Amino acid sequence: MKESGLSVWMLGTGRCGTGMFARMMKLSPNVRAFHDSGPLHPPTWENGTPLSGLRIRRAQDAWRDGKVYVESAQPLTRAAPKIAAQLPRSKFVHLHRDPRNVMISAYHRLNWYGAKIDVDPVRAFPHPDLWPLDDEASARWDDMKRIERCIWRWTAVNRWILDFVATLPTRCFILPASALFAPDLSKIFALCDWAEMERPDAEAVIDLSATKVDYKHHKEREYGPWPREWDQYLPRDLMEILEYD
Repeated sequence: MKESGLSVWMLGTGRCGTGMFARMMKLSPNVRAFHDSGPLHPPTWENGTPLSGLRIRRAQDAWRDGKVYVESAQPLTRAAPKIAAQLPRSKFVHLHRDPRNVMISAYHRLNWYGAKIDVDPVRAFPHPDLWPLDDEASARWDDMKRIERCIWRWTAVNRWILDFVATLPTRCFILPASALFAPDLSKIFALCDWAEMERPDAEAVIDLSATKVDYKHHKEREYGPWPREWDQYLPRDLMEILEYD
């Protein structure tokens, strides 16, 4: 693409606030934000890029109107290097959430790795032909408990993102999901300033944070506290890096 405007792409594991991120960015007057927009399955990119078709038309429409294009779609995380190369003015937000909160949501509500399937083109798997690569996990995948697989995903994807961030530090912003759910206006405004997005109204941010983004899609249920026996699977080193105790 010869010319492009400003764009911001969310990178994350899923169940980390992707819907809330898109809705909060929409509060900015000069932003056009989407959640899970366009083709998301990596196999559709084999003969092209994740920026073809509907997705790039939406971005071009935003740029013609002088807007920053924002997309929050977890499956696009693995496409970040392609996006960075194709769009020189693109920026990336590493949105991360405490693994214990992600697991409660993913394990119970979305049944991560609960279906009897060999390959899921969107969900992270450690098999050699998929992503992220992890020979050790691949070798013992069939013997791993489901919670181990879920925590592996959180760990592998966040490590991969941090490695990517290290290659483009000035084009990446690290944001904890807690800044959205219990809004930290200083961090949200810092993100907007960095991405050249106009700051949203503070009261609108606070009001939005009080809503349940997925409530209309998933009946809210209480799954109880974090099971202490799952502690043994947590990646303490990565949690320390991301400031989770």
